[in-house]
Amino acid sequence: MPQQDLLDYISYELEEGIDRQSIIDSLLKQGWEKAQINEAFDFISNSHNTPPPDEPYPSSKKTSLAKENIFRTGFWIALALCFLEFIIILYLLYPNFVKSYLYLGNSANKQSSHNSQEATTNSPPWATISANFAADISPAITIAQTLNASPTPSVIYPTIPVASSSSEPTVEPGNLPLLGNPNAKVTIIEFTDFRGPFSAQWFTDTWPSIVKDYINTGKIKFAFRQYAFLGPASTVAANASECANDQGKFWEYHDWLLSNQPPETDTSMYTTADLTKEAVSLGLDGTKFQTCLVNQTDESKITADYSDGQKAGVTGTPSFFVNGNLLVGAQPYSTFQTAIDQALSKTN
Repeated sequence: MPQQDLLDYISYELEEGIDRQSIIDSLLKQGWEKAQINEAFDFISNSHNTPPPDEPYPSSKKTSLAKENIFRTGFWIALALCFLEFIIILYLLYPNFVKSYLYLGNSANKQSSHNSQEATTNSPPWATISANFAADISPAITIAQTLNASPTPSVIYPTIPVASSSSEPTVEPGNLPLLGNPNAKVTIIEFTDFRGPFSAQWFTDTWPSIVKDYINTGKIKFAFRQYAFLGPASTVAANASECANDQGKFWEYHDWLLSNQPPETDTSMYTTADLTKEAVSLGLDGTKFQTCLVNQTDESKITADYSDGQKAGVTGTPSFFVNGNLLVGAQPYSTFQTAIDQALSKTN
């Protein structure tokens, strides 16, 4: 075994980062024999089971490390590709769901200004994304080129009520027939997409009470306007309701569309045959209805409603103007009761 002081010296110099040749030259000047120095280096190398700093790293270990790096890189690339494929598949199946998620992530700063208002209304934390994003991503409304086309699955979340600055209605009632007392001083104007799930929810949960307490009693008048923006089937349904209106059966057809709204991925009822069949069951002339539907006779009315809604600040469905005060989403009956009663009190 080499002398301990020689071993200590070499170990110390190696730890300080001195190369082997410099250490050897220094030891030779101090009177050490080259054989002793080499023996000490060999002993240190064997003790630590590592090659001296100036010797090349074993090629086998280099190869092993290279393979390990390749496998590790390949794993992460494969994982990223799998995630990307998942996002693409999800987007193809539910494009608006993906868009709404991305919008939520990108609009965190926009939502912070509404936090205090959300706290007072007990709305869920995701409520304020509503259909603000829908207006951003939705193209101008166009009637489907084919009546059998499938709609883009979409969900528009309900939001907290937002009051407009004006006490007067900001939009006109439109071309569809009013419900209730035409001389009533309180007007509710609804913008709805017949494919919107929250529109159907509001129709089921809130609409019956409004009809019973306010429309049938003559306290208000109620107007409906189209806001078909959730895909081809939305425009087909809107067109069908307008064709029913041409024969005096708008509200009956309105009720059927919202009462029988299928799941978002099911478009089986939005065909010429099925929509015409229902029209006939409501007492309409099937031939006239089908001609109206195929020719998209009322497209201009639907487009006008959508345009007016956008100008009035509608960004999603359902949206309501209660004498100019905007309520967005499938709000409960109590919310509408408060808004209507306040409007009535101002008119007395």
